[in-house]
Amino acid sequence: MSNIPCAVACPTDALTAPAPGITAARMGLARMTGPDTCYTINGTAQCGACYLACPVKDAAITMERRSAGGRVYFEPTVNAAHCTGCGKCEAACVTEEASIKVLPLALARQDRLGPLPRRAG
Repeated sequence: MSNIPCAVACPTDALTAPAPGITAARMGLARMTGPDTCYTINGTAQCGACYLACPVKDAAITMERRSAGGRVYFEPTVNAAHCTGCGKCEAACVTEEASIKVLPLALARQDRLGPLPRRAG
């Protein structure tokens, strides 16, 4: 439960954490909404704050090696099958307006990438 501090801290018990932990949660879906403003993607700096904040790192967010214009960089990439929508990536983003945002599931399903994969279980 330590990786779902909002549920633990809720004074009204309106939030309950799923028994298996954060990996079972499905609150929304993170999407890179501002790739042009992401410091890692646009070449301003090597960042990765969103990746480091993710409680399901290396599954929900990975840093994928890319190259463009003779430059090699690592792009934060969200895996919809593992993203819980917790929002830690959005909160950790250091750009003026977060370059990665959590979208409600209904909106994320309308995303150009197609329908979300079904979760097992």
